[in-house]
Amino acid sequence: ATVAPDLTIMWNYRGNFGRIAKTLEGLGLASCALPIDRLEDYPGAFRTLGEITKKSDRAEALASDFERRLKAAEEVRRKHRGEKAPRVYYAEGPGGLETECSGSIHAELIERAGGENVHKCSAKSRYGMEQITFEQLLLYDPDLIIVFDPSFYEKVFEDERFLRLKAVKERRIYQIPRTPINWFDRPPSFMRIAGLEWLQQRLWPEGTDERLVGSLSGFFELYFNRKMAPDEIRSLLHARKKAKR
Repeated sequence: ATVAPDLTIMWNYRGNFGRIAKTLEGLGLASCALPIDRLEDYPGAFRTLGEITKKSDRAEALASDFERRLKAAEEVRRKHRGEKAPRVYYAEGPGGLETECSGSIHAELIERAGGENVHKCSAKSRYGMEQITFEQLLLYDPDLIIVFDPSFYEKVFEDERFLRLKAVKERRIYQIPRTPINWFDRPPSFMRIAGLEWLQQRLWPEGTDERLVGSLSGFFELYFNRKMAPDEIRSLLHARKKAKR
């Protein structure tokens, strides 16, 4: 209330906006809720924001680009539809033994990219981060692992247990890019469209990363007004372990 914004914009997560809106109304603050649970929600959200802020041209540029990237990702998935989907484990938490159920918005990109989430379940809560045992992960033995927590990625190659997993032995375990914010989840944001391209390149490595680097160069220039050199983008894509002291 001290800041006194003209409008408060929020994510209407699963329709839970009403309670918060009443609180803001009691403070004399106007609010607007945007549904941005799934990737296809974002073009509409951009256009709505464009109308509210009277920046329709900017909003349309973002919305159209987002739709183009979604379509391109779907074409990649369609191209590989007859192939066996790579089995993916999403490792969360410092121990890598928290994950998300298939169908969760927190793991939406796995299936969008054409992969199969190995953890089939119904989430116990909206928050997710389902706890599993290492024995369960060993039974899954995924083709590929994507990692949320950098502290887990730092130590996974020195953990004898995890070295028993095919994905770790074959070095098909990847730290999710996190600059400027996480590309995959927590918080789920428009950065997921970049994360979708990144994950598809990991699932279906066709040639080198250069096509991905070129695409992301355009992404950062449009969304952040930031021209990035190819080496800058490569540094975001490839996490490097810190040297031990």
